[in-house]
Amino acid sequence: MSFRMIEPWVNPRSKFYWFRRRVPAKYRQFGMPSEIKFSLETTDRDEAVLRCQERT
Repeated sequence: MSFRMIEPWVNPRSKFYWFRRRVPAKYRQFGMPSEIKFSLETTDRDEAVLRCQERT
């Protein structure tokens, strides 16, 4: 079994990298949003990958 690493997403309007992750349906029934997303506050890809892995 292989696991996908979460990768940062580039916001086309600001060029900053963002963290995005979907929330499973079984947790959304408790009032959670369908996805979690926030800015990683960097335009450097390598730093964004590190920050993304720290947040998971």
